[in-house]
Amino acid sequence: MNKLAPKSVHESFSKFFENPTRESLRTFLRYHVGELRNCDFKENWPENGPIAKHILGIANVGGGCLIVGVKEQEDGSLVPAGVTTLRDKADIISAIKLYLPEPLLSSIEIADFSYNASEYPTLVGKQFQVLFIPSDLESLPFIAQRAGTGLRSGGIYIRREGATEEANYEEVQRLLRGR
Repeated sequence: MNKLAPKSVHESFSKFFENPTRESLRTFLRYHVGELRNCDFKENWPENGPIAKHILGIANVGGGCLIVGVKEQEDGSLVPAGVTTLRDKADIISAIKLYLPEPLLSSIEIADFSYNASEYPTLVGKQFQVLFIPSDLESLPFIAQRAGTGLRSGGIYIRREGATEEANYEEVQRLLRGR
């Protein structure tokens, strides 16, 4: 993995999030340093409850994205593995709609990225899906609408450096003040 200063990593994430192109995703995947509070990586699409939990957590920390097609190695490093098939976007939204409040659900976007050729050879022949979760401070906190695998109905989730967990009292108060 290539090492960049934290500012450069956040800059490459910001560029990708603001302008999601194949080139900006390529740069971000090439120079990433692992999961961030506002970015989670998955090798394959998780079950519906865990997807919803990650979306809620990312939305409650100011937005970000879930990148599907990136595998975590035993040593904790991340490898762009790609997904074998791109899931239908309408099917993804339909599967998670029962878990998420409407303002959040309607703001989610999903993008497909395929690499037939690339300056970063590791990406050649691979495809990725990215679920974008925008920032919506006025609607905080986002609350789980239904229970599911790893998801409690009425739960408020946040991201803590690489993990999505239920918020504690102080974190809920911070979300309320952030409105």
